Amino acid sequence: MPDANWGDGRHCVICEDSGVSEWKPTGTLTCGGRVDVLGCAFLTVGNGRILRRNSFRKQRPLVNE
Repeated sequence: MPDANWGDGRHCVICEDSGVSEWKPTGTLTCGGRVDVLGCAFLTVGNGRILRRNSFRKQRPLVNE
């Protein structure tokens, strides 16, 4: 996807070792369809590193323009 974009990001610290990140990748596939995804990741951190990341996403139907 040459026009790939990760936008509409929001990030929140829940407590000293946990947080959540929301993101929305969009772009155009080589077939001409548009990708539009909503996703989030729950993070556990420690010692300045991400120790665990559980990600979830909602794939929307392709839109042919």
